[in-house]
Amino acid sequence: MPNMTDGSLNLAESGAIIRYIANKYAPQMYGGDDMGAKAVIDWALEWASTNFSKDFSSASPASLSTALPPSSFPPLLSLPL
Repeated sequence: MPNMTDGSLNLAESGAIIRYIANKYAPQMYGGDDMGAKAVIDWALEWASTNFSKDFSSASPASLSTALPPSSFPPLLSLPL
Protein backbone atom coordinates (compact mmCIF):
# COMPACT_ATOMS: atom_id res chain seq x y z
CA MET A 1 0.00 0.00 0.00
CA PRO A 2 1.41 3.43 -0.89
CA ASN A 3 2.31 5.48 2.16
CA MET A 4 4.34 8.53 3.11
CA THR A 5 5.45 10.55 6.09
CA ASP A 6 5.79 14.32 6.05
CA GLY A 7 6.92 15.56 9.44
CA SER A 8 4.46 14.14 11.96
CA LEU A 9 1.86 13.30 9.30
CA ASN A 10 1.59 9.66 8.23
CA LEU A 11 -0.61 9.12 5.21
CA ALA A 12 -1.63 6.14 3.07
CA GLU A 13 -3.53 5.54 -0.18
CA SER A 14 -2.24 7.03 -3.41
CA GLY A 15 -5.23 9.35 -3.94
CA ALA A 16 -4.87 10.92 -0.50
CA ILE A 17 -1.11 11.25 -0.95
CA ILE A 18 -1.32 12.95 -4.35
CA ARG A 19 -3.97 15.40 -3.11
CA TYR A 20 -1.91 16.22 -0.01
CA ILE A 21 1.25 16.84 -2.02
CA ALA A 22 -0.60 18.98 -4.56
CA ASN A 23 -2.35 21.07 -1.91
CA LYS A 24 0.81 21.54 0.15
CA TYR A 25 3.46 22.06 -2.51
CA ALA A 26 1.62 23.31 -5.62
CA PRO A 27 -1.83 24.56 -4.60
CA GLN A 28 -2.05 26.85 -7.65
CA MET A 29 -1.82 23.76 -9.88
CA TYR A 30 -4.53 22.02 -7.87
CA GLY A 31 -7.23 24.58 -8.47
CA GLY A 32 -5.91 27.29 -6.14
CA ASP A 33 -8.83 28.82 -4.25
CA ASP A 34 -11.36 27.69 -6.87
CA MET A 35 -13.35 24.90 -5.24
CA GLY A 36 -15.00 24.08 -8.58
CA ALA A 37 -11.61 23.55 -10.24
CA LYS A 38 -10.50 21.36 -7.33
CA ALA A 39 -13.69 19.33 -7.66
CA VAL A 40 -13.08 18.72 -11.37
CA ILE A 41 -9.51 17.58 -10.63
CA ASP A 42 -10.79 15.27 -7.87
CA TRP A 43 -13.43 13.92 -10.25
CA ALA A 44 -10.74 13.11 -12.84
CA LEU A 45 -8.52 11.44 -10.21
CA GLU A 46 -11.42 9.33 -8.94
CA TRP A 47 -12.43 8.38 -12.49
CA ALA A 48 -8.88 7.31 -13.32
CA SER A 49 -8.59 5.33 -10.08
CA THR A 50 -11.92 3.59 -10.62
CA ASN A 51 -11.40 2.82 -14.29
CA PHE A 52 -7.70 1.99 -14.47
CA SER A 53 -6.78 0.38 -11.15
CA LYS A 54 -8.77 -2.77 -11.85
CA ASP A 55 -7.10 -3.11 -15.26
CA PHE A 56 -3.65 -3.31 -13.68
CA SER A 57 -4.55 -5.58 -10.78
CA SER A 58 -3.79 -8.72 -12.80
CA ALA A 59 -0.70 -7.35 -14.58
CA SER A 60 2.48 -9.21 -13.85
CA PRO A 61 5.57 -7.38 -12.55
CA ALA A 62 7.39 -8.44 -15.72
CA SER A 63 4.86 -6.68 -17.96
CA LEU A 64 4.94 -3.55 -15.82
CA SER A 65 8.73 -3.41 -16.00
CA THR A 66 8.55 -2.70 -19.74
CA ALA A 67 7.02 0.72 -19.11
CA LEU A 68 9.03 3.79 -20.05
CA PRO A 69 11.14 5.21 -17.22
CA PRO A 70 9.98 8.52 -15.71
CA SER A 71 13.08 10.21 -17.11
CA SER A 72 11.69 9.75 -20.64
CA PHE A 73 8.84 12.18 -19.92
CA PRO A 74 9.07 15.97 -19.60
CA PRO A 75 8.81 17.41 -16.09
CA LEU A 76 5.16 17.99 -15.21
CA LEU A 77 5.71 21.55 -14.06
CA SER A 78 7.09 22.50 -17.47
CA LEU A 79 3.89 21.57 -19.29
CA PRO A 80 1.64 24.45 -20.34
CA LEU A 81 -1.66 24.70 -18.49
